[in-house]
Amino acid sequence: MPSIPKWEWNGKEIHFDKGTPENIKEALYTALLAGKRVRLTFKKGYEDFSGYHDKTGRVHTANIGISTGTQPILLEIWNERSSGGPGLLTSEIEKVDILTEKKRWV
Repeated sequence: MPSIPKWEWNGKEIHFDKGTPENIKEALYTALLAGKRVRLTFKKGYEDFSGYHDKTGRVHTANIGISTGTQPILLEIWNERSSGGPGLLTSEIEKVDILTEKKRWV
């Protein structure tokens, strides 16, 4: 009997980076299904690896999206108007905070 993938989107298994902790997978999947914004804290050294050291550093606030390819991966969507974003390096995430309220700019 084939096993059913735990992390699934439209009948396809979501692919996470090798070494991604289960609690990070759970939080990201929950945020994806609920459509909530998240505050992602990346591991020390991520800012040098990613080139974000002079922009956003280790903490990003974003929506979680998903790619439409044959092997779906999670995407970092910067705001509601964005139609896409970079692939999320899930193995480099240290902490995920699911935000309860949207920040409204007046």
